[in-house]
Amino acid sequence: MMTAQTTRRGKTGVFAALLLVLTLILSACGATVDTNLNLAKDGSGSRTITAKLSTENLSDYVDGGLKAISDSLKKHTPEQLEFKGLKENKEDSEAVATFEMSFSSFDDYETKINGLLTASGSEQSAEISTVIENNDFVSGFATDENFSSSELLGWAEDGLVNDGVVSEEDASGIFTDGEVKVKYDGKNYESDSTRVSVNKVKDNGFDQIYVNTTLNADGSFSQQVIYEIAKEKATKLGDKLTNFLSTATVAGELEDYYGPTNSTGYSQTFEASNVAELAAKTGQALGSEKISYEYDFSSTPENPTQTVGTLKSSLDCDTICSPSGERIATTIRFPQEYEYVDGSNATSSFGDDMELEVSPQTDSYTVQVRKSIPLKAAELDMNFSFNRSIEQTYTFSLAPENAELIGDGLAQFLDPGSDVGSFETKQTDDAVQYIVKISAESAEALNQKLGTYAPGASVFASYEEGFQMWPEYYLSATWDPSEQLGGTPITNGVSANVSLPFWHSFTEDYIGSAVPTVKGGTLTVANASLLEVERSAKGPTIGTFIALGVLIVVLLIGLAVLFNYRKHIRSAGKKAWDQRDKAINAGRKAATGVAAAGAAAAAGVGAVAGASIAQANTAAQDSMSQAEPAEFSEADLI
Repeated sequence: MMTAQTTRRGKTGVFAALLLVLTLILSACGATVDTNLNLAKDGSGSRTITAKLSTENLSDYVDGGLKAISDSLKKHTPEQLEFKGLKENKEDSEAVATFEMSFSSFDDYETKINGLLTASGSEQSAEISTVIENNDFVSGFATDENFSSSELLGWAEDGLVNDGVVSEEDASGIFTDGEVKVKYDGKNYESDSTRVSVNKVKDNGFDQIYVNTTLNADGSFSQQVIYEIAKEKATKLGDKLTNFLSTATVAGELEDYYGPTNSTGYSQTFEASNVAELAAKTGQALGSEKISYEYDFSSTPENPTQTVGTLKSSLDCDTICSPSGERIATTIRFPQEYEYVDGSNATSSFGDDMELEVSPQTDSYTVQVRKSIPLKAAELDMNFSFNRSIEQTYTFSLAPENAELIGDGLAQFLDPGSDVGSFETKQTDDAVQYIVKISAESAEALNQKLGTYAPGASVFASYEEGFQMWPEYYLSATWDPSEQLGGTPITNGVSANVSLPFWHSFTEDYIGSAVPTVKGGTLTVANASLLEVERSAKGPTIGTFIALGVLIVVLLIGLAVLFNYRKHIRSAGKKAWDQRDKAINAGRKAATGVAAAGAAAAAGVGAVAGASIAQANTAAQDSMSQAEPAEFSEADLI
């Protein structure tokens, strides 16, 4: 025998006891609405609704008689129904209006029923449960609905009043649901109430099944399936239960599960690397081929490091669950870094290990969670120049596997645009780097750019007014890349290198979020939660170098003057010494002549010697008189 089970649930609204048009006429005795539901194995079928009313005293309530009623009903019949006409039985003094609705499946039936409820002004939604099974756990036929045929005909009241067939006051009579009959596969069943309610099922199904799904950090799944069945049912099933559990066991052995005292429980756990494997193994555990899972994980356009995971599932236990039981209760567990966003009739909580737990209230569900993809590192290199301009280089590092997951989204998000700065990506052995460079002629101009690119980031520089050779000044810088990226965690924290111009150095005082390393004009912060630097520094300015340049020029000029002076002194001294040497040489010549004359006299050359001596003395005196003393002009001393 072909087996199928369909369950439909909706929200219950306020019961709208609207009046069928035909009851206007017989407010004293009322009108009766009968129902005949005919179902086939494939879910197709028809629903026939008949309304019987007395024709006695009809003219007292109706303007235009049965024809006016028939015309109004035909005019206002919703598209989900077909009006078959209004036939009078004079012998019984009654008239019967007949409506019929055909449908091709259980889904089509539910859709059309909800359309009629809406047309009738009802706020409730259809809840239809139909069981058609023939297996070891459940066999037979059962169907149940939360509405009656009179509620499906409420649309007629307004139509007759608006058409002037009856007055609004006469349209307020009460009408009664009559017989309800159901026919399935050629067999007739009487409803247990004035609504469709038939239960001809032999029920040995599980009273409750728990499906607990865990999404692991690596993207794989762990699945726990728990079965609860009344001990009485378990005894009746005997080997049939044992055989099913043996077939349903995916891996290893079943474990005993201790639930309610009057129940027997079993539990199994298995692993799945992806949703396809998860669906196949869960289908084996539940004895169904209707199980499906979908999981999509993608980044958001607003912030690519914020990713949204959507888990969709359709579970089925039709062949093993009790029609009167709780069917399947599901719980999905996500790692700690996940945050619950939304889900179909789901509630969220946290387990003992702070993992997110989501509990949908239906067999088929869609659950959304959010997760931040962590940056591997964030680094800022900031360089100050002598002219007080600033250049910043931001480097965001992402693990290659996360970069592949995010795609181009992060690059598009971090690109500041050409009016703010430059952007490039760089691939290293262990990371993908996103590099942003922003420069400005002053801290104020830089903050204007940061205001649009990285709100919350800022640079402050305070310099003393007036000229100082080696002034002290104050710097501060803040940057929180996690805030810039909407709370994205950073595995290795925030690092920064702040470099001052040449000959500049930081002072000892420091205020900030992390203790830095300072070496001269370079300050380094590593593994901080955010960058928050406040520090004094000192060093020369451009004015300092101009003043030093002037001093150097003056000094060079002074040295040049001194060198030239010393050169002239040396020249004048040399001239004096040359003149002295000349005089000495002349004297030496004269002395040589005297000595020669003396020698001649000693030899006895008397007269000649005397004459020679006299002549030599005269020559010596002439020579000495010609040698003038050295004179120095003023120019010689310069």
